[in-house]
Amino acid sequence: MTVENRSNLLERLESGYALPSLSVIAIRLVELASDENCSVNDLESLIEKDPSLAVRLLKLANSAFFKASLPAATLRQAIMRIGFRQLRIMALSLSLRDTFPMGRIGPINYEKFWQTSLYRALLAKTLAQHLKTCNPEEAFVAGLTLGIGFLIFFDLFLKDRGTDARPELDTLEKLLDWERVSFGIDHRQIGEVALRYWKFPEKIVHCQRSHLKEGEPQPLSQICESARVLSNVLSHRSSDFHTLFDETKGSFGLDENTIYDIILRTFDDVQDIAESLRLDIDKEKDLIALMEKANRALSRIS
Repeated sequence: MTVENRSNLLERLESGYALPSLSVIAIRLVELASDENCSVNDLESLIEKDPSLAVRLLKLANSAFFKASLPAATLRQAIMRIGFRQLRIMALSLSLRDTFPMGRIGPINYEKFWQTSLYRALLAKTLAQHLKTCNPEEAFVAGLTLGIGFLIFFDLFLKDRGTDARPELDTLEKLLDWERVSFGIDHRQIGEVALRYWKFPEKIVHCQRSHLKEGEPQPLSQICESARVLSNVLSHRSSDFHTLFDETKGSFGLDENTIYDIILRTFDDVQDIAESLRLDIDKEKDLIALMEKANRALSRIS
């Protein structure tokens, strides 16, 4: 792809080309929640028009994610608990998840993609809670959407190329290099354009550049990048704990016990949030697999 063609593609993406259509209610919710004159009544009336979204937001408000002592019995109470600002990005995230299929299509397993994204999101949230440098709910959404550009990249370039379309590359940098060399654009560039088109907050959009080592890192971007690295522990792609610990310690100065605690705390919320995102996650199985990887790593060191 020439520079001109790449530029044309980015311009077309900025206009919505090849991007999935989000729920009309979710888009309207973003506009309404950004209006200073908007009331709880306005939000409640809008969300009630999408019963599925209403039920999922109510479940989310009552999940361990928000750690409330009393359950929210009504949609109004759920809106107040979640908050106007977080409500719009949570609704966007639920809608975004619904726009893509599940199961395996060619070389991509959508279920696995969203499972990995959810663990990355929870790691980002837990890191944000510990470090207190940014909003934990924003960190969750930034982590959840960090890889979204690859799903669009897959639809554009790889969907019809068979199971060998994507090479097995062990680092994000190698994957992005391969994408740029092969197609003139990488999935993070696409993700940035897509999230901006869908009106996600600019801080979350900026996390698409978190792999770039340029200038002073933004707290949210830095947390997202560390969550991505740590989430590799929870997938089959990596069990090199000590390399991951070294990277995280270098970024935030956390000791190994704290990092272990952050990883384990992601399992506190995962079941409730998986239900809201309509994901099938076996928390016990994933936790056992994590412990086995830790034991293997310790055995090799011994």
